[in-house]
Amino acid sequence: MGGKMASAMKRKCVIDVDIRHDSVLRVANATHTLCIANQRFSDAVKLSPHRINRSNAGGGVPFSKAFCETIGYAVEFMFGDVFQSGIKVITDFLYQKTLPADKMDSLLLRKLLDFVKDERRIKVYHEKLSGTELAVTLTNHLFGKLATLGSYLVDRCDAGEKEVECSCIDQSCETAGRYGDTSIGNIDVWHGDVDVLINNDLIVQHLKDPPRSRGENESSPGGQTPVEAKVNCSVLAGNPHITAQTTVFSFLQKKTHPERDHFLIPCFGVGNSTLVVVFYDSEHDVLLESTHIPLFRSSGCDEYEFNDTAIIVSWLTVNYKYLCSGVTEDMKSFKGDFFEDVREKMKIYEGELQLGNIAYPVWNVLKKSLQFSSFLEEQEMKLVAIIHREMREQGGIE
Repeated sequence: MGGKMASAMKRKCVIDVDIRHDSVLRVANATHTLCIANQRFSDAVKLSPHRINRSNAGGGVPFSKAFCETIGYAVEFMFGDVFQSGIKVITDFLYQKTLPADKMDSLLLRKLLDFVKDERRIKVYHEKLSGTELAVTLTNHLFGKLATLGSYLVDRCDAGEKEVECSCIDQSCETAGRYGDTSIGNIDVWHGDVDVLINNDLIVQHLKDPPRSRGENESSPGGQTPVEAKVNCSVLAGNPHITAQTTVFSFLQKKTHPERDHFLIPCFGVGNSTLVVVFYDSEHDVLLESTHIPLFRSSGCDEYEFNDTAIIVSWLTVNYKYLCSGVTEDMKSFKGDFFEDVREKMKIYEGELQLGNIAYPVWNVLKKSLQFSSFLEEQEMKLVAIIHREMREQGGIE
C-alpha cells in the first residue's frame, strides 16, 4: 500500500510540473555554467576572492564617499560552490522530473519554473534608465518575482509623496515596492542608504562605474549585441560603495540573525546591462566578486528576455537564506583582511550596526554664532552713514 501511495504521489508531482523540454534544456545549460570546472569555458560564472589593501571603513564615512582599494587573489572558484544546496535542488529536479519533498524547496523551485515559463520577457528602454530606476525595474520584474516574498523598499531620498513606479514600457505594470528608510550602518563607521532593500534581506545597488561590455562602442565579435556581450573586469575597483554596503550588511545580518548556519551575505550590483553579485562573510572575513553576467537578450523592438544564467543566479541569490551553503573550506584561506583594516572599530561592526534610523551628521548646516567687537560696530555705523550720505549727494547731482 505504501509503495502504491508513493508512486501516486510521484506521478502527481510529475503531472503538476508543466515545463517544456526546451525550458528544461535552458535551465540545465544555465545551471551548468555555474558548475563547470573548465578554464576554457568562457561563459562559466566564477567567484574571485579579494583582499582589502586600504579603506576608510574605520571612519564615520557615508557609502557615497567610501574608499576601498582591493586586490584580487590569483585564484577563482565556481559560483555554484557557495550554492550547493540550490544547485542540488535544480539538478535533482531536472534529473528526476519530480518536485522536492521539502516544502520550502518545492516552493522555491516552483517560483523558478513559473518564471521561466511565463515571466521572462520585459519591455524596457534600459539604456535610458538611471541607476536607481534600473535597480527598481529589475527588482520588480526579476528579483522580486523569484523571491518567496516580493516586497521591497526603495531609497526614500527625493521621493516626495509619489509612489514607486516601474520604468518598463508596460503602462499597466504594478509594483510591490514602496519608498522607505533603507539606511544601514553606524555613523561612526561606514553607513548610508541603499537603492533597494528586498524583504530586509538583500541589497540591490546600481553601479556608479559599471564595467563596459566589449562591443558597446564597437562591433562585438560573433555578432553579439551590447546586451549579450560578456565583460571581465573587476567591479570592486570602480565601485567601493558596493564593497562597503555588502560588508556592513553581512555584519548586520550576523547581529540580527545569529542563529543562521553561515554569514556569507550577497549584494546585487546592476548596471550597463550586466549583473554582478558581491559577497562578504563576516564570520570568516572572505570577500568574493562574481563574474559579470549579461542581463538581457533582445527578442524584438525594445523587448528583451532575461538571460538564462542571470535568472538562475538571481533565483539562487535572492533566496540565499535557503539555497546558499556558505564559503567552502578552500575559500576560507583567502582572507579579505577587513578585520585587520578596522580592528579599532571592530566592536561597532560586530555589535552596534542598525537597519534604519541612521542619524546623519549635519556639519554642512551647522549654525555658527557671529562674534565682533564694539569698535567694528561703531565703524560699521559710520560706514552706513557715509554710504547714505554719498547716495543722497549723488542723487542731488543727477
